[in-house]
This record gives sequence, C-alpha cells and structure tokens, in this order.
Amino acid sequence: MHCLMCSRFQYTRPKMLLYQKIEFLLLHLEFVDSHFDELSPISRRMYATGLVNELYQLVSDLAEINEQIETSLDYEDAYLDISPYSGKRFAFNKLLDESLYREDPSNDADINKLIDVFPLDKEDYSFTSENAGRFKTGLRYLCSEANISPRDIVYALSDCIKNTFSLLFSIDRKKKYIKDFQYEDFWYAFLFRDDDLYPESAINDYDKWKEEHDYQNFQVLKDKRDQEILKMLASGVFSYDVKPVNRDIANSLINISEDALEQGMEVPEDIKTECARFSKYVYFKEDILCLDYTRLGKYIYKHYRSLHDEQGDSLIYFDYMLLHIHEDMAQCKPKLKKHLRFYEDDLLESVLNDALKVIENCNSLLKEEVAKDFLTRYLREAFYGVYKIEVQNKLKGQSKYTLLCQMLGMLKSTGKVFTLGTTSVDLAKALATIVEKPKEESLKRYIDEGSSDYRSPLSRWTTQYVMEQLGSMQERLFVEVAYKQKQ
Repeated sequence: MHCLMCSRFQYTRPKMLLYQKIEFLLLHLEFVDSHFDELSPISRRMYATGLVNELYQLVSDLAEINEQIETSLDYEDAYLDISPYSGKRFAFNKLLDESLYREDPSNDADINKLIDVFPLDKEDYSFTSENAGRFKTGLRYLCSEANISPRDIVYALSDCIKNTFSLLFSIDRKKKYIKDFQYEDFWYAFLFRDDDLYPESAINDYDKWKEEHDYQNFQVLKDKRDQEILKMLASGVFSYDVKPVNRDIANSLINISEDALEQGMEVPEDIKTECARFSKYVYFKEDILCLDYTRLGKYIYKHYRSLHDEQGDSLIYFDYMLLHIHEDMAQCKPKLKKHLRFYEDDLLESVLNDALKVIENCNSLLKEEVAKDFLTRYLREAFYGVYKIEVQNKLKGQSKYTLLCQMLGMLKSTGKVFTLGTTSVDLAKALATIVEKPKEESLKRYIDEGSSDYRSPLSRWTTQYVMEQLGSMQERLFVEVAYKQKQ
C-alpha cells in the first residue's frame, strides 16, 4: 500500500517501514561485502560497528512483532514477506572474515590525519582540542584488538544477521495461524486509519445525491448501491485475489444490472470476475448487504503490500456509503431495521451492559477522589459518542476484550484515574476474575498496547474526556488545544 499509514502527512518525511529497512540493509550488506577489502582498516571496523547497531535495532523490532503477532496484527507485519529471501544464500564472506578486522600499524597515523578534516578550534564550531583528544581516544579504542577482537566483531555481525532471518521465518510461520478476531481487529484498524475523513466524505456525497434523487424509492436505493459497488470494484481492490472459476461467477451473490447504472458509467470488461471475487466477502440478510469483516481483514492483511492507496480508500468509502444507503432502505421497509448495524437498540444496550460488567471490575483500583461510576460513564460516552462506530463494532465482535483492555490502558496512561502505582498487571488481574479467555497475560498485553497509544483518535478522545472530568483548568485547556490541532 506504499506507505499507506504515512501518506496523509504532507510536511514530515515518512518513517522507513520495517520491510523497507530490511531490503535496504540487505542490499547495503551485499554491496559493502563485495568491496569491503578495499576499505581502510579503520573504516572496516567503523562500518561493522554501524551495521551491528542497525541490525540490532532491526532485530529488536522484529522480536516485538514476533511476540505481538500471536494476539494482534499491525501494518508493519502485514508488509513483511519472507518469499524474496527463501532459498537465497547470503554469504557475506568478506564482512565475516576475521582477518579484515586485524589491527593495522597505520591506524594511529590515520587517526591523527583524520582530525585535520574536522574544524579544530575554529570559531563557531564545537570541535575543540579537548574534544579532538576524546575523539582520537574513542577511535583508538574501537580499532584496538585488545578491546574488541576481530572474533568479537564477526560474532556480533553474524549473530545479528542470523537473528534477523530467524525472526523473519518465525513471523512467517505464525502468519499461518492467525486467529479470526485478529483479522477482524485489523479490518477496524484499517477502516479507522483516517479518522473522520471517509465518514464525512461519504455522508456529504450521499446527502448531495439525495437532493437530486428519490431516496424514498426502494429500487432507486438498490440502484445506488449497485453504482457504488461498481465504483469500488473498478478500483481493482479485489484484483489481487485468486481468479474465480466459472461456477463461482455463475453463482456470484453480486450481480450488477446495467439497468441500475446511470448513462455514461463505464463497466469494466472483467466486472463479472470482480463481482465473483467480492462475493466471497459479503452475505445478504434479506435486502441488506453485509460485509464479512473477518474475511475482509484477512484479505487486506495478506495483500496489504500490493494494495494502492486509492484501492484501499475506495473500500473504506464504500463501507461508509453502504451504511447510509441501508439506513434509507430500512426507512422504506422497516422490517429491514433489524439487520442494520446500528438500529438494534436493545442489542446495543445488551452489548454495552456486558462490557460494563467487565470494565467495572476495575472500580476497586480507582483513586479515592474519582467517582465510583467513572468507568461506567466513560464507556457509555464512548459507546454512544463521536467514535461509536469503532467502539460498537469492536464490542459486538470478537475483539471486545482487546478494546476494553486498550481503553483501560489509555485511562491508565493519563495518571488521573487509577491509584498511584496501579500497573497493567493489576488491571489484568481484576479483569481475569470475570474474563476466562483471553488469559491474564494477553489481557496485560492489550492494556500495555492502550497505554502506549497516544495517536489514535480514540486515545486522544479518552485523554480529553479524562481531563474534562478530572483535570485542572490548565490541563483541560492544554488538552483541548492539542486535540483541536489534531482535528
């Protein structure tokens, strides 16, 4: 998806994604290895040290993914693909040749000459004689076999390279056993990545359409749905899926009638193929088209690296547009309301009550000055407030405990809600008295994820809510300004 998560920021350079860093480092290692013996002895040791540092950081990131992928998915691991490296032999014979790291008699003279390149004792520069002395001492230490032997360097390089590939293969194996709720979670992370951009765009576009069309006519609404399906499929978002066989095409749940299309709408030649592909991810409840978020999450995750921004955007936009079309369809046929995502008030209240029973188990950890119904009020506000689509969808699905734990982590990170010294372990233990699965260790991991989340819309809203309820005037003003700047 080509820096999908970074593409919205125009004024900051996108952070190099992990898979890009791996590709860059491996290309760099191969190139450096082919010319390594041509470098000076000092450069070889400095290069090796720098490479070890980069590889170590890479291994740390991969180790974190390797642990977290058992319970949660992220766009970083979605990008990772072991296939380019399978069966390929990386020898790095020169980089791992101990003889190329031997101490050289010319080192001291080269270090002294190196100092001349720097602005020694020049005005407006910090490179003083004292700093130059420390610099030379550091280089001599790095180049001394007595301090760091060639065997030590080769061990560090070899170990980091070996661990990089070992973790990549481990992550690849674990990708074969991803659970359904993880795919569902990933779909919602994908759906909500652009905050309110697509919900607002969809409702604005739909309202404009309603001004000029008979939206109280059921057939007109069905035609509008077909038109939106066509626009979405025309983006090629499902073109990375396997080709359907003729039977799949004949039995496709999705069939776009030409009668439903406005004049001038182009119909791709392969539209029947794309309809059959899309059919794998939907089902009907009477006239209501439902998306299978678990299957969609799996598809997006597996093809994340191939998807283009506009393809992913078209699917997100379609999901929101479908919501509004179905609301009007249910106005035409009230019996359809029971199939809508947000019209089942009794069911929603039941979902909320179940979640409250869980989160209220942490009431004993609240600060003395915090009202005992704080968690209840907080969750109810989140459930019916600005981010109700995200909260309701997740609490209705398999990811309800993940979200509740993350929200508790968000509350904990404010330092305003729970007693001083309350840890993720304490919160997880409180939840474990009522939650059988997932286990306490996983609950703690989810809480930690929420504690370290400072960027998501729900996390920012949580901080604002806590400060409005429990913060000082100065804190409330600060958070309010920061929140508005993020809008």
